[in-house]
Amino acid sequence: MRMRVSVHLRFKWTLSGMRCESKQMFQDSSSSNRGYAAGLRAAVVKQYGECYSDFGPTLTSEYLGCDDGIVVSVGTLRRWLRESGQKAMRRIFFTNRS
Repeated sequence: MRMRVSVHLRFKWTLSGMRCESKQMFQDSSSSNRGYAAGLRAAVVKQYGECYSDFGPTLTSEYLGCDDGIVVSVGTLRRWLRESGQKAMRRIFFTNRS
């Protein structure tokens, strides 16, 4: 089990000046209460590869919500696609030929 250590500094005023005390808090590496279900990430990335690979993350997020009933924010979807190695569609900018 991995443990994460966070250090909190407290400053106290004394007659001789300011003194700093540190307090360590140990937290286990349990998942966040705000996180998505465990298999949802793999399912969304797989669905993107099969059906929505021509779309960008914004349109994919809308279609996942309407057609499949999976509500995922655009930023989360973009991060999941980047971490899985799939390239999300990027806007192409053309240079002016004048």
